[in-house]
Amino acid sequence: MSIGVVAVRTCVRVRPLLPAELGAGCLPCVEVVTGTGDGENEVGTQLAVRQPCMDGTYPPELIRFHSCLGPDTTQKEVFERCGVRDMLHAVLEGFKAAVMAYGQTGSGKTYTMIGDPSSGDMGGLIHHCARDLFRLIKELGRDVTVRASFLELYNERLNDLLVSPIGGNKDNRSASHRHPNQLRVRCTERNSFYVSGLRKVECESATDIVKLLADGTANRQVYGHEVNRYSSRSHCIFSIFLSNGGKLTFADLAGSERLKESRTETQHRKETQSINKSLLALGKVINTLAQQAQSGIHVPYRDSKLTQILADSLGGRGLAMIICTVSPAQKNHAETVHVLQYALKAMSISNVPLRLMYGLRAANTPADAELNSERQKTLDLMRAEVARLRAENRGFQSKNRALERMLGKMTANRWWALGISSIVFVVGPSTIMWQV
Repeated sequence: MSIGVVAVRTCVRVRPLLPAELGAGCLPCVEVVTGTGDGENEVGTQLAVRQPCMDGTYPPELIRFHSCLGPDTTQKEVFERCGVRDMLHAVLEGFKAAVMAYGQTGSGKTYTMIGDPSSGDMGGLIHHCARDLFRLIKELGRDVTVRASFLELYNERLNDLLVSPIGGNKDNRSASHRHPNQLRVRCTERNSFYVSGLRKVECESATDIVKLLADGTANRQVYGHEVNRYSSRSHCIFSIFLSNGGKLTFADLAGSERLKESRTETQHRKETQSINKSLLALGKVINTLAQQAQSGIHVPYRDSKLTQILADSLGGRGLAMIICTVSPAQKNHAETVHVLQYALKAMSISNVPLRLMYGLRAANTPADAELNSERQKTLDLMRAEVARLRAENRGFQSKNRALERMLGKMTANRWWALGISSIVFVVGPSTIMWQV
C-alpha cells in the first residue's frame, strides 16, 4: 500500500554563535525570518542569507525550506516542529522512514540527533522519538516488538557500535582495535539493500534505547581538529525496527567541510577523504534524483555504502527528512551556503512510500479485523490457485515429454520404412550423422 508521492522534507537548524565567535566580534550571516503565518510567509520557513562583504544596504537572499529553526529553538521544539512526529506515526502504520543530519563539523548535527539523553529535554531527536514511540504503543494497546541497531561507516568500513572493542577498552577508538569487521551490505532480489550480520537488540522501553545509544556513541570514532575538538569522524546510523514492518532510521553524517578548512593532520587526511567521498556519492545521488523527470536515468546508489544504506529513503519507498545544521558565523559563510544548496537539491526529490505490512492500527476495530480476515481468505485462495497451476504445469510437462518420445519413434519408423538407415547433415565444416 502506498500513500502517494511525498517530497523529501528539508529542515534547517541554525546554531547560536559560540562564545569565541562573539568575543571576536563575529556577526551572523544567516538568520531565520519571522513570518506572519499568512500562508505567503509562514512562521519559520525562510532563511535570510547575507554576503559577508556586503553592508546593510544590500538586502539578504531569502531561501524557503519546509522548516527553519533558529538558535533559540530547544531540543523539544525541534522534535515538534521539524515534522519527525508525523513520520513516527507513519512508522507505526508499517512504513519506513529516515532522518538524516547533514552539515559542517561543529554546526550541531550530533547534538540535534543525540544531544544529552541523560538530561531529559536536552536529549536529541532519537531520545524524543523513543519516548513518543513507546507512549503511542501503550496507547494503542498492541503487543509489538521493538529492536534497535547502531552502526558506523568509517573509512568505507561498516562497524557494529553495539559490539564493544576488543578487551572492552572503550577509550581506545582506533578501528584496528575492533572486532574483525563482519558487516556487509547485501542486495535483495528486489534490488534493495540491507546490512548483514548487524546486531539488533530488543528494547522494552525508551530507557533501553537511550542506553544503547550511549553505549554505541562511546565506541564511535572521534578526532579533534581545528573546527571541532571532539569531531565525529564517521557516519553513524541508528535504526529502530518494529515487528509490523515499520522502520525509523537516524543518520548522523560526518562533517561536510573541505580538507583545507579542517586542516587535519596527515594521518587523518584519509578519514576526511573517505568522508568526502561518501558525501560526494550522496550528493551525486541527490543531484540525479533531482533530475528524475528524465525517464530511465541511472541513480548511482552503488557508488558508496552510505548511499546503498540510504537508498530506500532517497528516491525510494520510504519517507525521508534531511536536517541541515549550519553555522551563522561569517567566517563559515562558504560552508553554510554549500550546505543550503545541498538542502535545496534534496527538496526536489520525491519518494513513493510503500507499506509492505499492515501497521499497529490494522485490527483496532471490528471493521479492520473483518477486512484483515477477508484479505487473508483472498491470500489463501490465491496460494491454493498457484499450487493448482503448478501441479497442472507439471502434468503438461510430463505429457509433452511423452509426446516428444512418441514423435521420435514415429519419425524413425517412417525413415526405416523408406529404407533409409542414417541421415547425414553437413553444417559448415562439421558433419553430423543421425542413426535411424
